[in-house]
Amino acid sequence: MEVPRDALSQREVLRLQFARGLLLALGQAAEDKGGLKLRVAAKLPIRQGAEANSFGNSYDHDGAGRTLHIRYSRLQGVGDLLVLLCHAVAHIRLGSGFGSNVPSDRRPGFQAEFRRCLKQAG
Repeated sequence: MEVPRDALSQREVLRLQFARGLLLALGQAAEDKGGLKLRVAAKLPIRQGAEANSFGNSYDHDGAGRTLHIRYSRLQGVGDLLVLLCHAVAHIRLGSGFGSNVPSDRRPGFQAEFRRCLKQAG
């Protein structure tokens, strides 16, 4: 269930704008150019394997729809939001759409890609 923009506080809207800018800095194309859409969700689908992913219950990636849904509560802090987005982009770069299962953080190459994203964000 998506949270409408007008339901967000001014601070949350600013954090969402920050998140969109961060996605651009991480090499994701802008939404209006066919890139990854970022949406805020009040509730995310329950997926198998969430325990093997540090943020398995904090975001959901729909590869076919090129949409990244982040849990509303993750808009409360910029630091957590930055780490969450770097984590998600690392999985996306490795070709991990969620499908019915959450991608594992133990997947080969994930840690290196996650560190690369953190460096790009800095």
